Amino acid sequence: MATALKVTALLNGLIAIGHAVKGIEMFVQNKTHYQTLPRVTTTQYQIGWYQGCALFSIIALLNLRWSTTGLDHTTDKLIAVLVSGTYLCSSYFYRTVNDSAQWLTFVGGAAQIYAAFIA
Repeated sequence: MATALKVTALLNGLIAIGHAVKGIEMFVQNKTHYQTLPRVTTTQYQIGWYQGCALFSIIALLNLRWSTTGLDHTTDKLIAVLVSGTYLCSSYFYRTVNDSAQWLTFVGGAAQIYAAFIA
């Protein structure tokens, strides 16, 4: 289980970095689309995007911690269920708009389930 959780931590860390890089690409390098939106909408979108980066980083750190302590409390298991559910629900909703995000979020959810409950 410890190795699977470390791999899942690494995966989530890479997802966090990729998410941040995509945000920089969207908001800094490709501003034309966002210049047509009201400023408050663009700001809220950016804040939410970078909150997602923080969430993926938190998930990575949780998995790293769990790799040493295990999921020994009910709260830890509930967090793992919520993380898996969030990834898998996101994957389901991405299916019609973003194929790469669909598969990446599916892999994130599947890895979390495997590491937390099967390995």
